[in-house]
Amino acid sequence: MRVTTDGVRDVLFSEAKEKKRIESTIRNVFKNRSYDEIISPTLEFYNLFNQGAWPINEEVMYKLLDRKGNILVLRPDMTLPIARIISSRMKSIITPTKVFYTCNVYRINESLKGKLNEFTQGGIEIIGSSSIKADVEVIVTSINALKELGFSEFKIEIGHSGFYRAITRKLNLNKEKEKELKELVENKNSLGIKNFLKDIHMNLGDKHVNLLTKLPNLFGNMDIIDEVESLIEDKDGKDALEEIKNIYGLVDSLGLSKYLSIDLGMIQDISYYTGLVLKGYVNNSGEIVLSGGRYDKLFETFGEKIPATGMAINIDSLVKLVDVENKVKKKKILIWYESDFIKEGNYLYEELGDTYKVELCLLDSKEDCIKYFKEKSYDYLIEIGSLDKVYIRENKETTEINYDKVRNFFEGE
Repeated sequence: MRVTTDGVRDVLFSEAKEKKRIESTIRNVFKNRSYDEIISPTLEFYNLFNQGAWPINEEVMYKLLDRKGNILVLRPDMTLPIARIISSRMKSIITPTKVFYTCNVYRINESLKGKLNEFTQGGIEIIGSSSIKADVEVIVTSINALKELGFSEFKIEIGHSGFYRAITRKLNLNKEKEKELKELVENKNSLGIKNFLKDIHMNLGDKHVNLLTKLPNLFGNMDIIDEVESLIEDKDGKDALEEIKNIYGLVDSLGLSKYLSIDLGMIQDISYYTGLVLKGYVNNSGEIVLSGGRYDKLFETFGEKIPATGMAINIDSLVKLVDVENKVKKKKILIWYESDFIKEGNYLYEELGDTYKVELCLLDSKEDCIKYFKEKSYDYLIEIGSLDKVYIRENKETTEINYDKVRNFFEGE
């Protein structure tokens, strides 16, 4: 069998190299902002994700049995494993603590949506701080990571889970209806929301109900907060708006608000968020490349009361969106040598490697190496058959040169 199962894929060659570059860059950003790394098992107990007030939908989890009959899952999320790790070691951990991870996550998506079921995340969690300083730190770290990866056109959208709860509380929806409304809001379907509210016999003249119909359009800059403040009477809703204003203001004081926008209709897939929520987009692609938020009640699942906030970057999404054309590409050199000149071949490999992408040809026949050079579209082929006559092939031109002059030839390029 030569195919993979649904939702997974092989990552090869240049794409694999790009993915590792992105992972390494993100890791360095996290380390430079004083996050410590956590590594957790790929396999976790099923109950970890299916307990408490915020279970993850079991339909998205890969499940299997161990030899003792325990139900295990391939982790569908990293926040819960980190909460498990931290809560089990609270006596030895000084909070607030800042941790990061890079790992694969497994979540079954509908095949028609085109999403991967196995994908790589790089994320951070700040555990033990209820201050909006921690939320700002998450946003700033997100911005730094995308900038360090070379993106200049991107947006971090921020919202607040408390705002959505405040304006939907009086609807008293069952789980099925709540899911239906969330999908309409997430898809910014204004007409669908109006029809939904009519179907459940809500008065569209009511301030809160009317505000629900406007949710798909409540995005932009700080002006949107000013517009909505006069329309909401619920204290929790007002508090949520005030928190967004304060977070936005602090990010603005750092000169980074050009990367921010506000979306009051933002809803996250996972339900444990309690405050700030955020999503990131690059190059106007519409694909979410990072998401996260505050989850102050999640640790109650483990018998602890610990505030926390964080975010995760979808590395696979970024690989597709990297602007390859704007990256400086190294020219490629292939070096072929007679066996007697292995030392000279390897010396050039080391000397030219900082400026060029260099490979040693592992074929004995020069003719086979020339064919390989053409098929792989190298920029140069260096042929070392003697020290007096070294040949450098470039497109259709061939230069004859003394071995000692080879480095000078490329320094003049």
